[in-house]
Amino acid sequence: MRTLDIEKISRMLITLRKQKNFNQEEMADALNVSERTVRRWESGESLPSMDDIVNICNVFNLSLEEVFEGNGKFDKDMKSRIDQVSYDLGEINSRLSSTEQSIINIDSRIKDILISIRNNEIKAKRKEVKTLSVCCLTLIPLTIFMYFMHWVFVWPVLLVLIVYLVFIRAYAMEDLEAIVNSDNDEKKA
Repeated sequence: MRTLDIEKISRMLITLRKQKNFNQEEMADALNVSERTVRRWESGESLPSMDDIVNICNVFNLSLEEVFEGNGKFDKDMKSRIDQVSYDLGEINSRLSSTEQSIINIDSRIKDILISIRNNEIKAKRKEVKTLSVCCLTLIPLTIFMYFMHWVFVWPVLLVLIVYLVFIRAYAMEDLEAIVNSDNDEKKA
């Protein structure tokens, strides 16, 4: 495995800086590093990090190969690492996309389940209202019949039962309307 030639990289950085008519401070500002860091790169004391190399490529419109060549020879090991990082980034991006799609699918399923539950609540309330209505309607003629037959002891009880059922039906209707109205409010939101 070959290593990067620090001297070539430092000469290249000096040349690039001078081509842009930058002093070390201006180059440091352009690369978001300290002036001391630029001095250390140019003197060969250290090499730029991968993030700094990417910034150098962006600022000076270079490819990674041009930076690593430092005048002609690209470090093959570094190229394979760059290729691996690019591949890994692609994999991560594809996994994120599939995860986002899964979250969207789960959200859609939850909404479908909530709508189904809401519809079942509405159906149950409507069934309850219909049942109470039928009970009221069947007890009214029975009460009238008992009144005319002079079954005095039974008809007041039936009359109270009818009134009770009418009130229960009214409350059930209010519950049904509240469910439907909250469902409509959710659809508007």
